Amino acid sequence: MDPNDNVPLLIATELAVKVYLFSCHPLNIPNLKHLASAFITNLASSELTSLTSFSAAEQNGIVELFSSSDILRLAPELLPDLLDLIRTCDMKKIKVFAESVDVDGRVCIDVAIPAIKVELQKRLLFLGRYKLQSGPPLHKSATCIVVNAEDYNAREDYIKKFKEYKRDAISRAEFDASVAR
Repeated sequence: MDPNDNVPLLIATELAVKVYLFSCHPLNIPNLKHLASAFITNLASSELTSLTSFSAAEQNGIVELFSSSDILRLAPELLPDLLDLIRTCDMKKIKVFAESVDVDGRVCIDVAIPAIKVELQKRLLFLGRYKLQSGPPLHKSATCIVVNAEDYNAREDYIKKFKEYKRDAISRAEFDASVAR
């Protein structure tokens, strides 16, 4: 910070420097929307193939941008750009985005805002839902293969089933009460 409490991003003069600084630590300042757009454009054109392709500071920037509802609230037009980026990037880049870690150790896919998390899961998970475990199949026959997998959307199914059970239980209790009269 300088004597006027300006962060380096606000006092940098060259656009390339500003974009790099923003990429390391996105700020939710309204007049920096053009930097966020430039950052997204840079991500789309970059040659990221592994987490070692960019620095820890840049990984932090990915996590902050993908998880910050504040930044996306100030610049809602960025969300469609981010979703389009996720939908159109190659799988290696998607894995880099999802596995990026911020300075607090948070993994991007775990802390991303819901819309971005759903798009990442659609691209990374089998049927947009299952993370297949490595190893030999649990069962193999002429017509099927069974492998171990983690279901990332099981919670929603459990909530739905619980609500159905609760509704049925209430209906049964009401029926029992009416029969007892």
